[in-house]
Amino acid sequence: SPTTGLVLATIGAIANGSDEIVSMAYDPGPTASGTDDRLLVMEAGGAAGQLRAIDPDSPSTATLLGSITWSPASLFTGLAYDSRQHRLFAATPFGPDGLYEIDLAGCTPSPCESSQIPGAGLYRDNASLAYSRLSGMLYLVGTAYSGERTFFDVVDPTTGTSRETL
Repeated sequence: SPTTGLVLATIGAIANGSDEIVSMAYDPGPTASGTDDRLLVMEAGGAAGQLRAIDPDSPSTATLLGSITWSPASLFTGLAYDSRQHRLFAATPFGPDGLYEIDLAGCTPSPCESSQIPGAGLYRDNASLAYSRLSGMLYLVGTAYSGERTFFDVVDPTTGTSRETL
């Protein structure tokens, strides 16, 4: 329940051993139908990571999209999917730019290819990332300076430019 925080139901569990899902993004699919929606998740175990897709209608299984070459993958704590341009972004504490774009088409065969968003300069610890289809912008929150300061940024994913709003 959004008002109480009460878990109303658990709809599925993924048997992933000691690996953990460290970030997730929602892909509404190419049609208005919910049958092509998917959740994109980063699964991390040790230093390795994998990008997987989960069908919200059958969430007990996850389809491997590709492996991630970054290490440790557990630090890629923010994922956001741009449903207008079909681009997946990841927020990280790794400089110089911190924001990556993951080429989903390049994930098969593994590994998934990625590149930093040049000029962003937004490397954040414990980052969370969201995308707005309405504004076309990324919204990033995370800490820097050993956790002494929290930043909230609005980022243009095409140019990497941002304005710190908090």
